[in-house]
Amino acid sequence: MISFETRHISWNDYGYYIHYDLFFIKDRTRIELGRVLIIDSTTTELKENEVHYNNELLLRSFTSLPQSYVSVGHTSEYYSNIYKHSKNFPDLKDAIREQLHDIVLSQTVDEYSRSSFFISSFSRNKSSYVMKNSYPRIVSTGKERKEYCLKFSFDEFEGGLNFNTGESEHISNNVFAVIGNNGVGKTRLLQKVITKVSEADFNELEYNFTEKDYGSINKILLLTMSTFDNHKHTISNLKNGKYIGIIDYDSERDTTFKSSEKLLKELYGYIKIIKSNHLMETELNTILEEQISCFDPYLKEFINNKVLSYNFNGQELESEASISEFQKEMKTDFSKLSSGQTNMLYMVFSLIATVEEDMFVVIDEPELYLHPPYIMGYINLLNYIFDRRNAIAFIATHSPIIIQQLPSESVYEMKRYNEKIKITPIDFPCYGESISIITEKIFNVSLGISGFYKDLEAKTDEELSEVYAESNIGIEAKIFIKSRLRSGGK
Repeated sequence: MISFETRHISWNDYGYYIHYDLFFIKDRTRIELGRVLIIDSTTTELKENEVHYNNELLLRSFTSLPQSYVSVGHTSEYYSNIYKHSKNFPDLKDAIREQLHDIVLSQTVDEYSRSSFFISSFSRNKSSYVMKNSYPRIVSTGKERKEYCLKFSFDEFEGGLNFNTGESEHISNNVFAVIGNNGVGKTRLLQKVITKVSEADFNELEYNFTEKDYGSINKILLLTMSTFDNHKHTISNLKNGKYIGIIDYDSERDTTFKSSEKLLKELYGYIKIIKSNHLMETELNTILEEQISCFDPYLKEFINNKVLSYNFNGQELESEASISEFQKEMKTDFSKLSSGQTNMLYMVFSLIATVEEDMFVVIDEPELYLHPPYIMGYINLLNYIFDRRNAIAFIATHSPIIIQQLPSESVYEMKRYNEKIKITPIDFPCYGESISIITEKIFNVSLGISGFYKDLEAKTDEELSEVYAESNIGIEAKIFIKSRLRSGGK
């Protein structure tokens, strides 16, 4: 018979100290499964400043938990390990369900979902939806990767959207984008998509899943750092959705910006979530080391040395005092960052802490305040996060640089034809294509008739020769001048 050992972890979930490293033992073999949360389900809501410990389980070996106790794995890795070790220990799943009273395997998530311990601890870094849909699939099949096929159609636009995450075999394509000129209706399209998914308007939406899919879209997230677009009406009607951005839609005024104190309070919450989940910490470290360090080493060092090094003492309760201390200490440090660096930091932490399986995330003009290397890096980290989390991102953009980072199957363009607006898939390979070609094809503007090209085109051959002799012009200008002079010029 399988038995278990626990090793207590001193992590505080709003007063609940119920995290343990779990090991199972059979036939003198001891194997670690990962972090698990264990509590007496009869525990009442904690009073202010009251601390709860499961002292009798601390460093204890046991065969079965007391009948009133329940458990849940901390991350998907726990259930992946159960699946993996079940091949050699066929009775492991039954033991986890019957002896540890695991609420995922026993399908009792809803029974405890309104309990104080569930809200404060069990679901702190994962939703009940993930416990009821993602974890059962992983423990049964071992599959963490999902594919989606979502089809959208709209009355006021010609054409539609088809998001198929299985179309590109070797390039991550959980991130989709629509590109078009100013005023063509991209933001309105985003709002239409948000409303339809939020209201489960699936007949008009033509919302389909292939046989490889499990479940449906669970939550909607709107992320925008724009100070101009007003999404208040859309957000107020969101069902099971969330907004991340700099406008304070809780305010009675339409365009009140969040104070630095409020933004830092939100960041505090995101950091606490990430630091309580080692998979999220690993993802953040990977993004810092492999991506952010490539385009902004200073920001990487700032995050490591200022943000992550802050002493989030696991023994301290969440309180306004601890949040206020964080705000006070960070406010001066953050004033040293540019707006682009601040936006990047805020977006990275919010996405890592928030995105989960079956989430549909709408991102409006992420290129705002970001220079080209930042834009490329941002799309790379979006691909990394959304591929790992089994979620979908839909971006509205003006930036050819964003399109350059995505496979053509993931990109749509919006164009106005007389009184009609059409949404069509782009008809050329864009992943890794030159910016000039993307710009010409999408916006019908050749770089050859704009910018410095237009200035050079107006010059005589003699003037071009003088310009060419100067040392402060770039390679493309030199190529253009050589070509003009060889062709006879004017």
